[in-house]
Amino acid sequence: MAELCLAIVGTDLLAKLHANEVVASDIPLERYVLNFLQELQSLRNAIAQVKLLSEPRRLAIDLRIGSEACFRPLPRLRGADDLAKKAFDDLKQLRYELAVYLDYLSIVVAFFTAEEVGESDFKTADSNGVFDAIAKVRQSLAINPALAEVLARQLADSLLTPKKKPSLHPRRG
Repeated sequence: MAELCLAIVGTDLLAKLHANEVVASDIPLERYVLNFLQELQSLRNAIAQVKLLSEPRRLAIDLRIGSEACFRPLPRLRGADDLAKKAFDDLKQLRYELAVYLDYLSIVVAFFTAEEVGESDFKTADSNGVFDAIAKVRQSLAINPALAEVLARQLADSLLTPKKKPSLHPRRG
């Protein structure tokens, strides 16, 4: 299961990184875009290492690091015209959406690659709505990233214990 999860997440993530590179290349803020592209390249390198070493925990950590980097505020844009301000807002939004997506993937990787989880655990998770919750986060990424962020945080709180092991019984309430 872990190998399949890593393969799917890696392929999806590489496609997302490429899409972000394409969109970012159209933003006319060279210095800020260059930094963002460097962050994307760091993630690409991390994925290559994980594929080489088959280390799901390392991928989950790299995804969190990437998310935190994207959530980090950009330096202020000073003395800019309206076009530059719009471009700056576009880049901030792109970074935010990627950060939420990376959070989502880190939850998926932590859940589906946990060593202690077996077939009966997945059946329990399914009956408790865990898979529906994971799907809701993924669906909301395309429609409303702010909602996806809230859902992802709720999902992480319900699935991941402080030791980052999955709990198949989400907290209610």
